[in-house]
Amino acid sequence: MARNARQEGAQQILASMAQQHPTIAEHLKGTPRAAQPTKEDSHLLNIEKAWDGIHFVPTGEKEPGDNPISRAIFGDRVIPDELGIMGYGPARALNAIQVDESARELRRLEPELSSRFDLNALVKAEVYAIHDDPEELSYLKHHYERLLRFYEEAATEESAMAVYMV
Repeated sequence: MARNARQEGAQQILASMAQQHPTIAEHLKGTPRAAQPTKEDSHLLNIEKAWDGIHFVPTGEKEPGDNPISRAIFGDRVIPDELGIMGYGPARALNAIQVDESARELRRLEPELSSRFDLNALVKAEVYAIHDDPEELSYLKHHYERLLRFYEEAATEESAMAVYMV
C-alpha cells in the first residue's frame, strides 16, 4: 500500500477515535505531529506476515488470549470501524499500562524464543505465512526484535497504542 494511502487510513482512524474519545481529541490538538505524521514518523510498525508466528511461538496458541503477548499482536478494546476502512477487522486499543506489560513480557520471553521455536509445530498448526523452511526462525526473530523495540519505546513514552492489520 502506498505511504499516502496508509497515512490517510491512519488519519481516518485517528479522526474516528477523536470523535468518540475527548482525551484523544485533546491530545491531537496539542500534538500536531500525532495528527499529521511525517515521513520520519516512528510511531508506526509493520511486522509483515510474522504476526501469527510471533504470537504462536511464545504462547503455543493460534487464538488470541488474555495475556500481554496476545495483546501486543491483537490489541484489546475494539475501536469501532465506523468508516469501513479496516480490511481485517477493527483496530484495537491498548492503554499505556497494557503497552508497558506487553513490552516487559516481550523482553522477558526474548531469550527463550529460539528454544520455543518448533518448526514442525508451526507448520502443523498452520501458522500464517510459515513454511517448512529453516530460515523461518531468523525471520520471526527479526520481526520479534523490531516489535520488542517498538513496545519498549512506546512504554518509555507512556504511550497508548492502536493495533490493526492491513
